Amino acid sequence: MDDKETLKQKILQISKKFFAEHLAINPGSIEIDIHSDCLVLTLQDAFSKAEKECVLDLSYRTRLEQFYKCTYDASKLIFESALDAVLPNRVTDSFISLHPESGKCIIVISIEEF
Repeated sequence: MDDKETLKQKILQISKKFFAEHLAINPGSIEIDIHSDCLVLTLQDAFSKAEKECVLDLSYRTRLEQFYKCTYDASKLIFESALDAVLPNRVTDSFISLHPESGKCIIVISIEEF
């Protein structure tokens, strides 16, 4: 296994643990894209069937997005610190973007350029 694949496996392990423990999300899969100045994590099947159906109501969608964003923001330092331990460069920030109707959740992690 090359260095990039080893790094992806470490990121995957950290991500699965963080999402389960802090966001109560157990995605069907996690795609990891490594770029020179960021990581992009795409969580597939991150939302329940009920959540996907309820987002058709705009007020519910707004509350759902606010809940996940606030929960992520409150605990993202734990995630960023865990990633700092395995990445060659320091994490500078991260944010979450939700797409509940598709079942996807995107997390962008900014890092110092490789």
